[in-house]
Amino acid sequence: MGRPRLNIDKTEVEKLIGLGCTVQEVANFLGCSKRTLERGFVASIKKGRECVIISIKKKQYDVAMSGNPALLIWLGKIIVGQKEKIETEGKIELTIITKIVDLTKSGKKVEVKSKRKSVNRKSKAVSKN
Repeated sequence: MGRPRLNIDKTEVEKLIGLGCTVQEVANFLGCSKRTLERGFVASIKKGRECVIISIKKKQYDVAMSGNPALLIWLGKIIVGQKEKIETEGKIELTIITKIVDLTKSGKKVEVKSKRKSVNRKSKAVSKN
């Protein structure tokens, strides 16, 4: 004679996962193992996770549409693919110092000399909308 069978409601699993509970937390609450839920309630767990993601996105959208500029900018970057236009102008100086390089394990050393360069650089990041 085995253990008595638990009567676990799949909608309850879905609702608890939809609240953001982990599978382990739901298992503890329902009095079963995590493995039992992972084997027998795959669809409920998946649907619950999708519900929590949709709820969070809806709340973010509502807050953004109420006029929150930071969230509007963030959603524009994430959903619309907008990017900030960045312009930089400056002088980059590259200095390479003379080095002694050991080319072989025999101890033979070669001196490598480089020149000093000064480069003016202007770059623009193009905005994609």
